[in-house]
Amino acid sequence: MLSAAATTLLLASSGDVVVDDADSDFARTIAARGTHSGNPVSPIDLRITPAMGSRKTDVPGSLVRVSVITNVTAPLTSEADAEFFDYEQPFVHRWTDKFLHSAIKEVTPGQTTTFTINGTEVSVNVPAAGKGARGVIIADPCFHGAVDGCTYGNQYQTFSRMTTLLNQATADPAGTNANADYWMILGDNFYDRDGHLAQAWFDQLTLQTKSKLFATVAGNHDYWGYGDKIIAVKQDQFGNGNL
Repeated sequence: MLSAAATTLLLASSGDVVVDDADSDFARTIAARGTHSGNPVSPIDLRITPAMGSRKTDVPGSLVRVSVITNVTAPLTSEADAEFFDYEQPFVHRWTDKFLHSAIKEVTPGQTTTFTINGTEVSVNVPAAGKGARGVIIADPCFHGAVDGCTYGNQYQTFSRMTTLLNQATADPAGTNANADYWMILGDNFYDRDGHLAQAWFDQLTLQTKSKLFATVAGNHDYWGYGDKIIAVKQDQFGNGNL
């Protein structure tokens, strides 16, 4: 569970979208997801990543992996979602209260491809090969206070500033696609052992931000909370929580 101080930080910095109606479909969906922030700004916990591995295509960038994370007690159950995803299983090694829905999908680079997931329209735009691309690359977004070496998270308002930065960078109010095409975290994803910090972070990213290409790598604090195998503890996730 988050501490009272951390909860206050997350709620105070979570933006303008507030779920007031506990009986709304949106509120019920969020409650089923088991959100820790109390105030998520998008209806699904979405990731769009480049399709990796041995998959080959005649058009570079035309395959993406579309994933949605839910609570293990409330997976997506509609027939449309079952047809959309080809992998639907609980997390295996760590963060086993989470459930992963995932599939490889084809998109047209340079154009917007729209998918419908759990009743939500998701628009994905991958830059065409040979064209320019804009992105935001950050690292070590530690925000939860003086725990496991995260000394300055509160002082520098890392949580609110970084999530706001990403949401602003991917916003496109004029509809001109003059915004970021991707974003990345180059290691140390929140110093998170049990998944609640990642949940809080992604709950404050807009659907527009989550619809952009995302990539991350595991840093030393993703393997061991204290940053070194010499002082590892059994609660460490060893990078499995980010898979």
